[in-house]
Amino acid sequence: MKRTLRVLLLMVMAVLLVTACAKQPTEEMAATKTAVDALVAAEGDKYAPAETSKVKADYDAAMAEIKVQDGKLFKNYDKAKELLTSSKTGAAAATELAAKKKEEAKQAAMAGETEAKAAVEQAVALIKKAPSGKGTTEDVEALRNDVKGLEEAAASLAGMIGSGDYLGAVDKAKAIKAKADEVSAQIKQAIEKKSKKKGAKKEVKKGKK
Repeated sequence: MKRTLRVLLLMVMAVLLVTACAKQPTEEMAATKTAVDALVAAEGDKYAPAETSKVKADYDAAMAEIKVQDGKLFKNYDKAKELLTSSKTGAAAATELAAKKKEEAKQAAMAGETEAKAAVEQAVALIKKAPSGKGTTEDVEALRNDVKGLEEAAASLAGMIGSGDYLGAVDKAKAIKAKADEVSAQIKQAIEKKSKKKGAKKEVKKGKK
């Protein structure tokens, strides 16, 4: 009986000794940190925000748990290891997703640039036909300034795309196209208005004859 108790006591002491001597999961920590850094470099915050947020939350929770266990006499890093694994796995998937979304944004930016420039070119062609000279309204002059501004804005899209600001380029391209379409419509109205006035004058002259 005494021998059995002695054996049990030794087993308990061995378990406690192993637990007390548990070491930080340094390899897992390093591997996860590398994966998280790769995700940040891939602009995960911009192209996969929800997934990146989860990855960072798991990583922070793991590091907090490790700190808690470091301060204990009997340490257990199992929970921390689980969180590190979740963070590392999530980081790999999020990095892949971010790369995919970034490429999609690049293609969208390039397509948006093409559409925006086409819309601006249309406005440029129309403004050349707009009324000028005596009797030209201030509105038409304002439209000419708008067209000039649109040309400059459209030219800046290439720089944004070149610098990798794809999402910004997409938004700006949409705004430029919308404004260019609006300006074109206003120029057409001005041209039609001028044309109607000329037609009315001709009718008056015919009536006098």
